[in-house]
Amino acid sequence: MVFLQEDVLFLVKLTKEDLRMFDEDPIEYIRAQNDPILVSVKKGAADLIDESCSISKENSKKKTCVFLNAIMAMINNNLMQCYEIQNNGGNCDLQLKESMIFMI
Repeated sequence: MVFLQEDVLFLVKLTKEDLRMFDEDPIEYIRAQNDPILVSVKKGAADLIDESCSISKENSKKKTCVFLNAIMAMINNNLMQCYEIQNNGGNCDLQLKESMIFMI
């Protein structure tokens, strides 16, 4: 699952430039999200996650997805950490939260 946290997450994560643009000009930010290069990179990352989730292993009684549980556990752990940080008065990394929601 290291490839998810280091590579795929990097591809779908908001940049500081994205956040600045969103704050200064939300309409332009939305337009920029439709850039064909950005769309293809994010779609490629989403396709990789999707394909990883579809790899299955035959079990004696049922077919089980090899990566789905690990991917969902990683997303859950990151979102729960954000929840705990916010519950304690801190600010969770918006870039990380957005990336986790994108992966879902």
